[in-house]
Amino acid sequence: MNYKLFFEKEDLISYSLLQVISQQPNGKITENEVLLDFSISSYRLQHVLETLNHDLKNVKSNVSSYIDTSEKKLLHGINITTTVVQSIRLMYLKHSLLYAMFEYHFIYSNQLSNAAFMKKNFISKTTFYNSQNKLKDILQQEDFYQVSSEFGDNEHAIRLHLFQFFYTAFNGIDNPFAELDAPADQIIESIQTKFQVAITPTQRTKLLIFLKTWILRMKNQCFVTKPMLAETKLDALDHQLLDQIQAILSKTLTLPVGQIELDYLETFLVIQGYKPGYSELTSKMTMPLAYSWATDLMAQVKQSQMLLDNDALKTTTLESAILRINIQFTTFYVEPTTFISLDQVSFFKETYPLFDQVISHFIQTLHSNTTIKMGQNDSVNLYFSYMFAFINNIPINLLRNMVYICVDFSQGKLYTDYVIRTLTAFSNAHIMIERIPSPETDIYLSDFYNNSVQQIQITWRNPPTPLDWSLLGDTIIDCKKQKMTNVTDDDNER
Repeated sequence: MNYKLFFEKEDLISYSLLQVISQQPNGKITENEVLLDFSISSYRLQHVLETLNHDLKNVKSNVSSYIDTSEKKLLHGINITTTVVQSIRLMYLKHSLLYAMFEYHFIYSNQLSNAAFMKKNFISKTTFYNSQNKLKDILQQEDFYQVSSEFGDNEHAIRLHLFQFFYTAFNGIDNPFAELDAPADQIIESIQTKFQVAITPTQRTKLLIFLKTWILRMKNQCFVTKPMLAETKLDALDHQLLDQIQAILSKTLTLPVGQIELDYLETFLVIQGYKPGYSELTSKMTMPLAYSWATDLMAQVKQSQMLLDNDALKTTTLESAILRINIQFTTFYVEPTTFISLDQVSFFKETYPLFDQVISHFIQTLHSNTTIKMGQNDSVNLYFSYMFAFINNIPINLLRNMVYICVDFSQGKLYTDYVIRTLTAFSNAHIMIERIPSPETDIYLSDFYNNSVQQIQITWRNPPTPLDWSLLGDTIIDCKKQKMTNVTDDDNER
């Protein structure tokens, strides 16, 4: 969700400026660049900076964050971390009337009349209905009612996007809907006690927000009307847990929680790994689309000719990782807060070109053939999920575009071992280290040029500089591109 669509006009400028400054390598940008990019006057920029620095003072942090303007015509962001930017984003979201309208529309509309909301927020009828129309446009623009799931009804789609909205916006920075802390904490405690599971801080935050969203929708008389799965098999412990949850919620909700709602919660807990039962719940019969995608992607891996030996790949491990990704994506997909930028894709495309080719092609086929609508963020997140599954489960020695680097330094074995150990940290980049040149060697790395070596030579200084490392990285990428061309040519000949 693009939260900037909700911001008040002045907050939007302040936040956009903060984003730009935070993205500068040294946190610095000239005033002229800002004036040009934002099309504002110097006077207005000064007002924006004063407001922004005032807001930054109110961000909870161990160190002071601010925009330093002491150097003439230069803006310098001091301690503008990701957390600080996210905190300002949440602050401005809370300032917004559109956000208040968003909460009212989805959480309180059946508990509070329009007139009561207007009175509470000191707004006129005209402002209310104008804001309502703006909110409707934002929700349509952001495909809020569209969800990457083949299950359930409209209520599933709404809840999932509300969960994504609050999880990404608050994300450990602040605690939304604190009045529901008690029942949500009690439910989590019951889960941990019944199933003896350890829940990490990030998992707890995610579960808290999911539970609160679930409770809020039910309090607003909005219920799921059909189960996500045809059948949810429950054992004695499951029934005990759900009975406890019923008892906890009886103090919060006036109506009893129906079985469909409890099945909904059960499905989330299992698929997100909060309790056992994954293999029983996620069968081929209950989730045919997730299994179909996994089969199709595995087939593309083998057809791509990217592996030296298809039979040597442990397909079960890779297919299981892919299947888990598909199941989450087609049920309770949590919109990511990281790895959603197209700029990040370019790094992985250069580093893992064979993986990129297979994954990109597969996602394109999903866009063409599936009934599930996928936005850009959905596609990029699915790309990274598959990419990490490939990196973690496909051994580098099976790849046809491995880059072989022979390391041979004149200082002897001790220094050579040090360089090899350093390069080993980049083993996932599909490089193989050698000590003696071989027919497979692509790059000869040393501190002296050697006329007897026919391969590409890179001569490092002692110690190597950042420029030396950069040159090696660029050469590795060039070698991969050449090998990628060879693989493509081989495929075309077939």
